Amino acid sequence: ERNYQVGTVKYSDVLQWRVKLQQDQTTLSKIENDIKELSGYWQILLGISDRALFPAGLNLADFDNSIKKYAEMDSLETSLELEKFLYKVKQTSAVLSSLDLGNRMMEKNYLLAKGNFLPSLNLQFSYELENDDKFDLSGDENWNLAAVISLPIFSSGDNYTNLKKTKYELESTRLASEYTRDNYLVAAGNTFGRLALRAKVVEDNKTALEFARENHKIINDLYDQGMVTNSELLDAELMLFGSESELLSAYYDFILTEHELNRYYDSKEE
Repeated sequence: ERNYQVGTVKYSDVLQWRVKLQQDQTTLSKIENDIKELSGYWQILLGISDRALFPAGLNLADFDNSIKKYAEMDSLETSLELEKFLYKVKQTSAVLSSLDLGNRMMEKNYLLAKGNFLPSLNLQFSYELENDDKFDLSGDENWNLAAVISLPIFSSGDNYTNLKKTKYELESTRLASEYTRDNYLVAAGNTFGRLALRAKVVEDNKTALEFARENHKIINDLYDQGMVTNSELLDAELMLFGSESELLSAYYDFILTEHELNRYYDSKEE
């Protein structure tokens, strides 16, 4: 507006800036309202009603070392890190431990079903007192011992049916566990791959932001000298804003993927 007053810019430039200002003010109001809504949802999920409570912010710089580590790995280093990660998953994953426990339980059931075909031995004994009410272990009538061996002849059909059923359940559980285990490990490996890729995206967006800032500085200086139009300056500002937004989005993509990765194994077991 000052440039318009001294006659160095057109009135259309002033109108463009006014429209942009109004749009930015509307966007800011929308963002503030979205923040209030999200904070309310967050408090509902936590089961609290303190309207003043707000989620703690993240210091994105705390993730730079981890991002740099993954971004700088070559294909061989990535493969070695993936193998180490999957080994930790196999050793400490609660999901895989549950699958193994289910298999062991079915194996026990199968052994019990086979045991129903074995003969059983029952021992019975009784002790009688002598007529003089004194303990005399040398007496013939003091101890009676009986040993009974029984064979499951009449229940063999039921036992055989139960054995076949248990064997089928064992095989079914084993195959289902193998399928779930394989898919779980594939999903874990894919998540690791996404983490390494998103680390590279963060580094790429950092470079793009540096270029956008330098471009904006150059265009802004040229605009002050009257060598570029208002539209070119707006384009430079939009490029800068877009680069900043993409970098933030890339950071949070990496952070969320890292949290997802950590759920595949128990870090306390390391």
